[in-house]
Amino acid sequence: MPSPIAHSATAYFLYKITPQKNRSIKLDRHHFIDLAYVIVIGNIADLDFIPHLILEGSFHRGPSHSLCIALLISLGCSLIFKWFHKSTFRRWFLLTIGIYVSHLVLDFWTAGGSGMQLLWPFTDAFIKSPIAFFPSVRHSEGLFYPGHIFFITFETIYSIVLLLFINRYQKYKRPNQNT
Repeated sequence: MPSPIAHSATAYFLYKITPQKNRSIKLDRHHFIDLAYVIVIGNIADLDFIPHLILEGSFHRGPSHSLCIALLISLGCSLIFKWFHKSTFRRWFLLTIGIYVSHLVLDFWTAGGSGMQLLWPFTDAFIKSPIAFFPSVRHSEGLFYPGHIFFITFETIYSIVLLLFINRYQKYKRPNQNT
């Protein structure tokens, strides 16, 4: 499963490539709050590690990694932030569901693990891609396991590529905005 590095970079990438006139939020006056919102939504599905720490059992990649919970979280967060920012619900919802689903897509394309409950509550089956893009992470080895260098390096390169794309995209869009 990708770490918060890849999830955060992907969430920020999706925000930045959203056409400015269609954005639900603008990273300007409320820069910190809005940026935090984008990053939290990109990582919120992984908060299922908290019950795993407190209770016995495996909760990770369970219902929080389902399309149903993605819809519910997106609806709830969109209603709350629509009220704070006085913007349209549709714009908030589309940005939020897009970022949340990006988390599920990244986890789907990850090596290792048993998959995720993407279609919960309709089925308890764990679903995963037969082809992996992201390397696996060995959580059981602890935080300072030397093997983590590979996935951290991979995710850092992935994030740099996304940021470079954003940079090029913005340079390309600037001259064409007057037309």
